[in-house]
Amino acid sequence: MVSPEPPIRYYRAGASRRSALVVVAAIVGVIALGAGAAWGLGLLGDGAVGDVLGVGDAPGEISGDDEGNGGTIDIDAPVDRDIEATSMAMVGDSITDGSAEAIKYVLTAEGFDETTIDGETSRRIEEGDGKGSPLSGIKALYTLLADGADPDVWVIALGTNDVGQYDDPTEYRRLVTTMVEMIPADTPLVWIDVYRFDHLDATLEYNEILRDVVGNRDDSVVVSWFEHATNHDEGVLRDDQVHPNKNGVVVFANLVADGIAAVS
Repeated sequence: MVSPEPPIRYYRAGASRRSALVVVAAIVGVIALGAGAAWGLGLLGDGAVGDVLGVGDAPGEISGDDEGNGGTIDIDAPVDRDIEATSMAMVGDSITDGSAEAIKYVLTAEGFDETTIDGETSRRIEEGDGKGSPLSGIKALYTLLADGADPDVWVIALGTNDVGQYDDPTEYRRLVTTMVEMIPADTPLVWIDVYRFDHLDATLEYNEILRDVVGNRDDSVVVSWFEHATNHDEGVLRDDQVHPNKNGVVVFANLVADGIAAVS
């Protein structure tokens, strides 16, 4: 029986428990995901992988290409998670956008009936007004809140386009704190950390500050994309060394679910 798909809304202008999973590349088909739910990630074709994180000619940002592994991917049933939440809202950049369908499938298998994902290429936390540049994460979050978004859990996956852009690391703290304080205090929060191979020191600095800020908030957790991105044996990155490949989007989606399980 095919499980019903939850509504998923896109807003685009143009440590925790980890799931055990097996990724098999280049297999076209559909595989059962426990409890009789059947899920195929065939929708994750080349076009589903986000474009680029950075504006090509902007200092410190990355331009990607459209490379990606062909075919589809299948995943084994994830380990059982004890998740009470049934709705989530997420703000991120092109990593989020490119992983949106995988996130949708994984959370539907976990019983979610509402999944709101706002991911946009080149998005930064504060910079960007949506007019010639992507709407910033702060503005995107404000818009969702103003529109009445009230999920069981908020998920933020931002910072990749901000690391290396500030000389003063206190700016990272200010940016993260601003977003954290916008989220209702009684709503759990998951924030996914970042990886930039070309700004590794800044990445480590940002992730440390991120954990410090989020760690001072109740019912909140930071989950580590950095850990997977730097594990070459996992092979989760495309050739640009920033965006997740077909395997990576499944890992990223399971990180989201693991983070939610840790706070709900």
